[in-house]
Amino acid sequence: MPKKSAPYYWDRGGFYFRKWVPKRYRTVDPKQSVVICLHTTDELEAAKKAVEVEKEVQANWDALLAGRSNDAISAWKTAKKLAAAKGFSYLPAADIAKGPLHDIIDRLEALPAFNNSIPQTDAPKIQAMLGSHPIPKQTILEAKQEYFEQAGDKLLNKTPAQIKRWTVVRDRAINDLIAVIGDKLYEDIDRADMKEYRAWWLTRIADDSINPETANKYISYLSGMFQSWAKINGCDIPNPFQGIKFKRPPPSPAVVFSASWITTNFVNGSALDRLNPEARNAFLMMINTGARPSEILGVKPGDIFLDQDIPFIRIEPNDWGSLKNPQSRREIPLVGVSCVAAAQYKDLGCATTYRNKGDRWSATVNKYLQTNGLKETNKHTPYALRHSFETRLRETGCDEQLRCELMGHGYNRPRYGTISHKLLHKALMKIAL
Repeated sequence: MPKKSAPYYWDRGGFYFRKWVPKRYRTVDPKQSVVICLHTTDELEAAKKAVEVEKEVQANWDALLAGRSNDAISAWKTAKKLAAAKGFSYLPAADIAKGPLHDIIDRLEALPAFNNSIPQTDAPKIQAMLGSHPIPKQTILEAKQEYFEQAGDKLLNKTPAQIKRWTVVRDRAINDLIAVIGDKLYEDIDRADMKEYRAWWLTRIADDSINPETANKYISYLSGMFQSWAKINGCDIPNPFQGIKFKRPPPSPAVVFSASWITTNFVNGSALDRLNPEARNAFLMMINTGARPSEILGVKPGDIFLDQDIPFIRIEPNDWGSLKNPQSRREIPLVGVSCVAAAQYKDLGCATTYRNKGDRWSATVNKYLQTNGLKETNKHTPYALRHSFETRLRETGCDEQLRCELMGHGYNRPRYGTISHKLLHKALMKIAL
């Protein structure tokens, strides 16, 4: 027999669902409890059915409350939840009417049975299934909130710090937009608004306070958010943020540490000895792997393989950090000073102080290099080691596919099989420092 706390009980030859009506819903459902027959004599099946029924009952109470609140967006969202609890997507009545006949029949069959009148507590179910709630118009702020609520798939495998950065830049993009054109209805944003918004960016670019690429990034954030919002809500309207980006300035040559500078200042001597071991070893690992700082800080002790014919590190997404793109998942042989540093890094337990804190690591190392005269020019940063790695590979005549494999870049030609550690190791030995 079910436990006392279970949401179902046995009575008159079968199982029934029962849930007491919480106080907050008493104004819309005056009953003391909701009792629904589960149409089964099997307790395991009753337990499964009770979970689904409870979702439906909860969604129905929320819908009743939303109907009392005169909040169109709240009513629409709860209608979506109620339809989902029945196994359907919420669609406006006009769209249901245009759809296949079997979908209309399925929706009608899912409605609660009633005689001459519809009980007040069943009205939200019928409205949800038959699409009587029009999709409400949303302001920019309301659309932003919905976008964040629906963005779970975009945040998979991201660390808390990465999620925070992802959210902050999009939140700032929306706030800047509202500061320029106001919190108007999202779907009413037009070309005149975009002209004003673009002019705002242009003023900042002309003052040399903003790089055009920075402006383009924020425009991309807004464009992506609008596209997702329109798709979720079935709105077939043009994306106003398309076609307003600024012309890219000619790319500046990548800042690269020369091989002689790396050898003299980082590999030989004791110039890095006063940098804390965790930061120092991560920095030295970059020299002959070309890995991004975030990738090295995401490597766990179990991802460093030293007892192999060819030692290597494995870079893959984990709970210490996600990767920039699918091509970033790779294995890189360890050679030269990077192999020694990897062994020490593993002994330290890898990243502890800087785990999920790549910005902090970069600031620490950058400050150390600056303070100790270890920058080849003022423009050099720790990331220049990655640029140096690729430059050195290219100068040896290394095949493009090998370079892409080692760097974690996409390769725009078909790949046939995997590239062996032996081949990668041979390429790296030509540039090992």
